Parts: sequence; C-alpha cells; structure tokens
Amino acid sequence: MRVPPIVTEKSPLGEAFVCFRTVDGLIAGTARREEGERESHYRVSDIREVAASTPPSMVADPDEPGSFRVSGPISHRLDDGVVIVESMGFTFWLDPEELPGEGTVGDHLAFVVTELTLYL
Repeated sequence: MRVPPIVTEKSPLGEAFVCFRTVDGLIAGTARREEGERESHYRVSDIREVAASTPPSMVADPDEPGSFRVSGPISHRLDDGVVIVESMGFTFWLDPEELPGEGTVGDHLAFVVTELTLYL
C-alpha cells in the first residue's frame, strides 16, 4: 500500500496506535503503529463492485481504530491477477481471490480496510 504524505501524533489509545492525517487534510484516522520504514499492513473485506460514478473515498470508522470504508477505481491489474485500487492518495493491493468478479482496470470497488498498521 502506498501512503501519501501524512502527519502523525500520539493516540489517546496508547503507544500501539497513532493518529494520522494526510498533509492535504482530506483523510484522518487512527491506525495501529509499528516500528519500520514507511510500510503498511491491512486486511480487506466486504469487497463489492460499485457504480463508476461513485467518487473515491476513505472514511474512518470512529468505533474501530484502524478501520476504514474505502472506494475507488482499479488503476492496474498485475499478471498474477492482483489489482491496485487508488483512493484519496492511498493505493490498496487486492488479491484476485478476494474480488467479486474479474476486476478489470476502470472498475470501481468499495471495501472495508481493517487492522491498518503504519510502520513509522
């Protein structure tokens, strides 16, 4: 997953979490925090196709740290079937067995990201 430039601060949930927001201020939320170098980890569920007119979005679930509702278009499909969805400066890699269909470039997907972990 590519993460756009972000600003982080301590989370009231403790050292295992971090509050973040994108530099442009469009996305904010809480993620799990690990030591590392600008990497990330996440789980994806509830993937479904949505209308092409659905705008890209990434909305934090206020009741579940590290959880976001995401939508965006498929921008790339790799030879192994993995698709890349771009949304709000973030990119998410989705395995082919998780997809509701073929997953062709231009299709729009919506899904839930859980356990978002930022390695900082």
